[in-house]
Amino acid sequence: MRTPFRTLAAAVAVVATLACGGSTAPSDFARILGRWDWVESSGGIAGVTLTPASTGHEMSLQFLPVGQVRLFEDGSLVRTVGYELLGDAQGDSVEVAYVPALWGFDSQTATFPGGDELVLTDPCCDGFTYRWTRAP
Repeated sequence: MRTPFRTLAAAVAVVATLACGGSTAPSDFARILGRWDWVESSGGIAGVTLTPASTGHEMSLQFLPVGQVRLFEDGSLVRTVGYELLGDAQGDSVEVAYVPALWGFDSQTATFPGGDELVLTDPCCDGFTYRWTRAP
């Protein structure tokens, strides 16, 4: 037979578990999902900065929850690769591993400096940093 005290204790335990179960901040997985429009790329061995205006081309990325990322150039699908997020979702950055490689690299570091901004950084000193904004 269940007493009112045991019922109340069980309810408090459930609420406490749910309240402490995670942070209210979105996970990196949730933050990276969706379509992103390219703003600029900078770096490379020459230290250049490229933009849609300077190249005459637009790019977008679409991260899907099924572990695929799609790269579009000028509105056309160029390629689809698999991806996985590696590392601490509570940290400032997360590693995005691609299979096969995207832009010649197997992985990039992703950061989210603003609510609707994504920065992808190549793992090499001669690589690029790509800045994206969330598409409407």
